[in-house]
Amino acid sequence: MSTYQMRLSNRKAIKRGDPLTAREHDLLRALARGGTLTVAAQAIGITPDYSYWLITTARKKLGATTTAQAVALAAIAGLVELPAP
Repeated sequence: MSTYQMRLSNRKAIKRGDPLTAREHDLLRALARGGTLTVAAQAIGITPDYSYWLITTARKKLGATTTAQAVALAAIAGLVELPAP
């Protein structure tokens, strides 16, 4: 087994209902303010690749299919505030 495969097998499976990390919260808040994933990543000082991984895990935890749905579910749950129209 390669080192990469060993690391993958040691990771805890991410499932719906798991708590969001602080970085996932930060990213969802940045996305709620509007803009693309790349813009949100720049706003919180992370790379676009890391932001993609974070939103993927956040979507799984929230039970969302899309990023927009993840932001909406986070807003409904009171985790982020959407800007006033």
